[in-house]
Amino acid sequence: MIRNLTTGKLISRGELHCKSLWSLAMGLRFRWPQVAVLYLPETRRASIDMGFVFYAIDVLFLDAAKKVVEIKRGLRPWRVYTPSKSWSYAVEIPSLKGYKARLGDKLQF
Repeated sequence: MIRNLTTGKLISRGELHCKSLWSLAMGLRFRWPQVAVLYLPETRRASIDMGFVFYAIDVLFLDAAKKVVEIKRGLRPWRVYTPSKSWSYAVEIPSLKGYKARLGDKLQF
């Protein structure tokens, strides 16, 4: 479950957690639209690759304290996006899902 602690709103009840190298590489590839949380082993500026993800997503990039440091909305299939900030966690959300999040919001999962 992912909750926005700043607003008190629920973002997701069930999501895919990607912690291993294999699951980080696969992410949402070849999957039905769902929410995924990516865990990097260390905080760094890593790219998101949308190869074989067949729907647009929004990505919330979080620091080690799970605070939103960057938001990319409407990332389309077959694109690569490199955020301007370093991140520890990324929450990938299908673009059509209704949620509220802004820079500086703190998430819990």
